[in-house]
Amino acid sequence: VKTDVVEVYTRLGSYIGNEMSSAGWQLVYSNPVDQLGRNTLTELGEFGTPVTIAAGETQAFYIWTDNVLMYALGTAEGNLFAYDDALEMDEGVGITSKFSGIYADEVWVPRVFKGEIRYNA
Repeated sequence: VKTDVVEVYTRLGSYIGNEMSSAGWQLVYSNPVDQLGRNTLTELGEFGTPVTIAAGETQAFYIWTDNVLMYALGTAEGNLFAYDDALEMDEGVGITSKFSGIYADEVWVPRVFKGEIRYNA
């Protein structure tokens, strides 16, 4: 078990074109978390600031930790990866530096978040 701070940022609309700058992102979660390892889900708990997404809108999320964040290889950035009656999740990117760096060296495309999202519809 490794304890490290996990931060979650969000912004209305797409992350595309905004991956390398903190401008326009809102920090909604920042806490030390016991990260349980590669094969065990790590619970974050409630966000400090609730995120409301209106029907039909796109909301981007940026999850950061100095520790390892698990993801899977995708097929194409922007492809629909998972969905239900209330939510659609698209494939995105993995980034090795927090809001900085050289795009070609720091951004890995396509990537898919490997975890659970809990929400109220």
